[in-house]
Amino acid sequence: MDRENKIMGKIDSVMLLQQKLWDAASRGDNAMVRILAASGVDLNARNEDGFTAYNLATQKGHFNTALVILAARDMAYEAKLGFAPAMTQGIETERKSA
Repeated sequence: MDRENKIMGKIDSVMLLQQKLWDAASRGDNAMVRILAASGVDLNARNEDGFTAYNLATQKGHFNTALVILAARDMAYEAKLGFAPAMTQGIETERKSA
């Protein structure tokens, strides 16, 4: 029973963080989006209406917040591939100057 309670507590805390992300995206709160992204919250998770944080930010006209979410998604993907953010910084510069 204690193990079940711990699991349910973790699920509740994950859902609370997800809700905070969706709320921050809807408000255009870039700082909170960055904090939550850095904590590992799922940026691709959908709310009960089927919208991601990116969808919510763009619907409300918070385009800078949408860009923050896209950048955080890219960084999370690069981290999964084993790249440190600094390892890929020069790539974009090289592409733009080519």
